[in-house]
Amino acid sequence: MKYSSLSGTVSHVNQSTEIRGRGGRVRSDKWMSFRVDGTPVVTPISASVADGDEVAVAGASRNSELVVMGMHNYTTGNTYREPLKNWLLVVGGAFVLLGLSLLKFLIGIFPILLGAYFLFLYNMGRKTNALLDEALLQKPPKSTSE
Repeated sequence: MKYSSLSGTVSHVNQSTEIRGRGGRVRSDKWMSFRVDGTPVVTPISASVADGDEVAVAGASRNSELVVMGMHNYTTGNTYREPLKNWLLVVGGAFVLLGLSLLKFLIGIFPILLGAYFLFLYNMGRKTNALLDEALLQKPPKSTSE
């Protein structure tokens, strides 16, 4: 998975809600999609973004679009980012250690895989936050309105 950041002008803002359920349990997820200088972007972040806003976004590339986990809106001054979940690092490491100790019983592979997944999620948040911080250190895009 490739991580990248992007800065530019927002266009084609669209918000949608995905509702799914089974067995009496209903879950809804809100998604926002827009373009940054023509590049398609989707994000689960509920943010105040409008056409013409200048933004910096960071996330993972997937299927020719950027899945954003962090964003700074230069127009409004708001920053949205995925909070870094340190518990993922602790629990992931614990599962890997547990799995290593259980490898001699051939069931250790399952905790190792679960721990690796938690560590992957932690690393994804860390990388996107670092990319967003790097993008914020650069000059903001020039506004076209005067």
